[in-house]
Amino acid sequence: MGGHRAHHRRHRGRGLVAGLIRAGNASDEEFDSGPLLLLPVLLGAAFSFYQAGSRSFACGRDIAGDEIHAWLAVSGVQGLLYLLATRSEPARRAYALTQFALLIPLLWVVAQLSLAYPRTFVVIGLGAVVYGLGVAAERLLAPGRAARAPDASVLSTVAEVVLFLLTAAVIHSALAFVVLYTPGRTLGDAAFFAIAAVSAGTAFLLLRRDRACIARLAVTDVPPLALLLLVLLRTKLPDGAYDSLFYKATMPVLIADWRTALTGIYDHTLVGTNFLEILNAQVRILDGEYSVAIGATLASAALWIVGPVAARAAMPAALGGARPLACAAAALSLVSLSETLSAAGTSYHEPMLALLMAASLLPFAPAWILMGAAVAAKVTVVFVLPLLILLKVVSRQAAESPQAGGATGSWGAQVVSAIRDFAWHELRSRPLATAVALALALFVTGQQFDRNLAQTGRIMAVSEMLAGLTDPQGRVLAREGMNPVFDAAGSRIAVERYGQTFVHVLTLDRWIEPDDLGFHRLPTSRLIAVAAVIALLAPLVPALRRRPWAIALAATWLLCAIATLNFFSQGRHLFPLSVSAAFVVPLVAGLALRGSTPPREALGLAVAAFAFALAAFGDQVIGTYVNNSWDCRRPLRAGVVKNDYDRPVTPLEQRLAELVAHYRSRHPPGSGTPPTVLCEPPTERMRYLGSHYVFSKSTHLLTLRRLAAHPEDAARLPTSILAVCFANLNFFHNAIPEPQRKHFREVPGVGIIRIMVSDPLMSGLPATSLQSGRTPWLSRAIAPPPLEDFIAGWSSGRLTDYARVDTPSGLGAFVMAVEDRATGIVLSPFGIGFDDVRFAEGDRLAVELAMPTAASDGMQLEFVFAGAEGTRQSVRLALEPPAAGEAALRWKRHRLAVPAGIHGRGSLAVIASSPSGNPTADWAYLREFRLER
Repeated sequence: MGGHRAHHRRHRGRGLVAGLIRAGNASDEEFDSGPLLLLPVLLGAAFSFYQAGSRSFACGRDIAGDEIHAWLAVSGVQGLLYLLATRSEPARRAYALTQFALLIPLLWVVAQLSLAYPRTFVVIGLGAVVYGLGVAAERLLAPGRAARAPDASVLSTVAEVVLFLLTAAVIHSALAFVVLYTPGRTLGDAAFFAIAAVSAGTAFLLLRRDRACIARLAVTDVPPLALLLLVLLRTKLPDGAYDSLFYKATMPVLIADWRTALTGIYDHTLVGTNFLEILNAQVRILDGEYSVAIGATLASAALWIVGPVAARAAMPAALGGARPLACAAAALSLVSLSETLSAAGTSYHEPMLALLMAASLLPFAPAWILMGAAVAAKVTVVFVLPLLILLKVVSRQAAESPQAGGATGSWGAQVVSAIRDFAWHELRSRPLATAVALALALFVTGQQFDRNLAQTGRIMAVSEMLAGLTDPQGRVLAREGMNPVFDAAGSRIAVERYGQTFVHVLTLDRWIEPDDLGFHRLPTSRLIAVAAVIALLAPLVPALRRRPWAIALAATWLLCAIATLNFFSQGRHLFPLSVSAAFVVPLVAGLALRGSTPPREALGLAVAAFAFALAAFGDQVIGTYVNNSWDCRRPLRAGVVKNDYDRPVTPLEQRLAELVAHYRSRHPPGSGTPPTVLCEPPTERMRYLGSHYVFSKSTHLLTLRRLAAHPEDAARLPTSILAVCFANLNFFHNAIPEPQRKHFREVPGVGIIRIMVSDPLMSGLPATSLQSGRTPWLSRAIAPPPLEDFIAGWSSGRLTDYARVDTPSGLGAFVMAVEDRATGIVLSPFGIGFDDVRFAEGDRLAVELAMPTAASDGMQLEFVFAGAEGTRQSVRLALEPPAAGEAALRWKRHRLAVPAGIHGRGSLAVIASSPSGNPTADWAYLREFRLER
């Protein structure tokens, strides 16, 4: 009996397996499993509403009021109509009606913003005029090429202008980047406008070659305007986001003001990935009242135009009847991501990053430049590059055979063949444009990592990741075991990196309390969890097993997510995964739905429309309701309150701005390096003070690591730091080594905050930079020539001591005229050092020396040579004072061989000493002091 039951169970098991096999091999008409993939989308939407119970959403529950709920409700209804419009003519007409109705409040808010920031809108208008003039000139010179497609529309023309402005801005910022990080150079007006002309011309030529990719856009192709209205309404209120005054809004003001991105001491926000600060600084140069929050809003508005175009480009024709819905679902998901809506009205970078990533999927040459800019804007985009490229490859798959997915042969051969065909098509169809675009893309990203290596010896700049390869001995910065902020993911076990992140994506803080070093309180889109589940389920769905590209996309996204989470664990770093999921999820779902019987396909697409509309609305709720210390209301009738990033308000800000103004009166912006105001972390963020400001512990630590690797750089601190503000004296002692403290004096502070200022800088010396240790490779072409004549370049030297001395300059090393000739003068026990010296084999140091007074007991000059490998060697010369009563100076010339082993880029210092150390008598004159080749 028991054996019979066992046999029955085995038979039943075989029957079940056989049934599953038959189901897996059945046609879509027999077993339609495609709609199963819509279940994760619905579950993702459900978790969005579950997250709304988080403590992070006081905006939606307690602060915002009924108005925000009303606009969200309208956007939700519009989202559903937007997707149903791809399947139903009545829904399309209803959606168009709501879009036109919303134009009235939308234009009202745009008018308010344009009156508050008129110059910004004028700059945009001038860019559009430049493009229009280029089109007019093209029609005159090449009328056939300039002909517009017959199905062009106003919105497609707007998209064309937006892409031109975006491409030109990226190219301009990439070129300006080089100048801004070149020691000894500033971005003057002539260079700025020359770069602007080159950038506009290049962008125009690249875009006009491929403008046909921007197909006709109608108002029904544009995502819900109610959601855009929510973004614009938020922009009318001040930007109170944490990182705004930290660096995102104040750094562009600093760079635009001083025309350089090199500062007195290190700033981890300027040696990390900061391409968008550079881009915003370029607009600030054109418009002195430009607000970075307005820039983020403009990027969001551009996404409403570029998003549908990118979605249409990314969805292949192989989707068949599911393609219109997949395009609309991708566009709606893209503009609904929680990260971008959380950043609405702030200086955060997510809107611009989403725009760059979306535009990089377009089938035109500038897409490669925009892809490179996305990587330079946020390094985590590197981890989704394979997926973005695969999306571009898949978008060209016009058709799929039922069994092979569009090609014959093995699956691997199909992938290799498709990628090869894609690359060949790119190069063959537009060889010059593609070559230029790829070169610029490599240039955008290459200089970012080049600059990081030059200044920190680390590819990631602020992290020890890969430092064992790039700076194994800690010669640029002292090594640290692990950065608790930027290397947090590397210290976590797999369950924390992957499992807890998955939980936080779905539940935020309702199950596991987040922390700043872990997931972070800013939520990310639930689409990340949806894409992960779909990637795991895709191989189990028969409808997808016959479409290898769907499996490839899902698997690639999952691998990109695993790679990202291996290095980054904070939710705000996962945004590139959210953007890519906005394209992958609709595409894979569309492939699963394609090919069903007409009734089932209609039902599946209707369910898909509802699922994606609900998921997008869930993201909208979370992104709009999140409370991260900024104002979350959306008042339609309220006026615009402008941001005050550059207007000191608090008493401490005003006091520090006064000190900066004293320095600027002698060294105005554009004349050199902005010195640093360094404050103890409890003083927190401040508005722009007129110079560089640091309060972050991470930045302070970076500077201390530089000094640990190069103790001699501490001598530069009195001309790098203008002021130190603190409540605890230990902070000052920790920041300034003891030998340099004598060059700082206390001035009146504010309340309990004490202020020490630099005597050398306040007395008129120009600021120097700790960051100019090595010129980045890509900047060397425009870098000032290496120093050879040290008398002529005396002002670029760094003094070893700034103690006050009874000399014409008040310093122990200076230049003055002797016998009608510029002469360097060094007193004992002072010295001066010069960086950016290039040593070559056979070089000699020519020096001509004299001593002016017989009261001296003799001197010694030590010439300290430092080579590219850190090798240091010294050569000493003894000087004898003149005889008593001798009137004429006795000049003595020497030609000193550069010591063996000293080569490449290094430094040279001359340090005076004497038995008595008498600065009133022990003076050395250097009439000649130069390298001879």
